[in-house]
Amino acid sequence: DGEGGVSAQIVGVSDSQGRTLGLLSAVDGYGAMLALDNGKGEERLFLEPSHLELSDEDGFKSSLGVTKNLVTVRTGETHQTSAASLLLFDKNTNVIWKAP
Repeated sequence: DGEGGVSAQIVGVSDSQGRTLGLLSAVDGYGAMLALDNGKGEERLFLEPSHLELSDEDGFKSSLGVTKNLVTVRTGETHQTSAASLLLFDKNTNVIWKAP
């Protein structure tokens, strides 16, 4: 009908002070996503179809699977990794290791 509506359901879990600790969402036509926080409002785990991302308290991050909009600093080129990819990022989100 051209209205552009998106159907989604979200379930959240909070601590006794109301801080979000996790969200599970399901988006029609996309799939489910899970986000877990550390209790300080900082996301530490994010899972969506074809992609898992983990981060630590120091800002280091790993990404397993499809990573979209990855920019090569030297050329400015934007690309996407495959589901078979593993990327490790430093505190400044620079890629420090990748395979393949």
